[in-house]
Amino acid sequence: MSKHFYIFLCLTICVLPNTDAAQTRLTDHCFYSPLGSIDGYIYYTKDVSGDNFDIWRTSCNGTGETRITNDPEKETLFDIYSNKTKIAYLKESFSCDYINTMDVDGENSMTIYSTENKISAIKVSPDNSVLAFVEHESDGYYGTLYLINLNIKMLSYCKTFTLRDNSCVSKLGIEKA
Repeated sequence: MSKHFYIFLCLTICVLPNTDAAQTRLTDHCFYSPLGSIDGYIYYTKDVSGDNFDIWRTSCNGTGETRITNDPEKETLFDIYSNKTKIAYLKESFSCDYINTMDVDGENSMTIYSTENKISAIKVSPDNSVLAFVEHESDGYYGTLYLINLNIKMLSYCKTFTLRDNSCVSKLGIEKA
């Protein structure tokens, strides 16, 4: 008798819905890329027009969706400063890639680097003083890791590597595209 009760109990537990783990849909759009959360807001990119992604934020309960950027370029790669006051992000156009920084509310946006080559990764250091990024030459096979001192906006060369060599970027916490 106890064996049948145990099987019934197991089947009942497995069949009943777990309301604590239920997902809540915050938005109704299909193309997103999450960025992170800052002070009760979730930041993400969203493609509304079908040809570019802008940065948006919404409260953790899904209310108050706000567009942070609104321009023809596509915002794709991001990193949030550890003090959660700024966002570093990549803007892509047809002719250039731009690395920008801005306050988390979208104010004080500025371009700190631009190139005709492709940028495949960006990462802000834990002390918010250095931004690392990988720039690929026109053949796309070789990449170069650069560092920008954010305090004085000075660019430094770090290392050139192939797409198969991940040792340089993995030490800085950058994932290759």
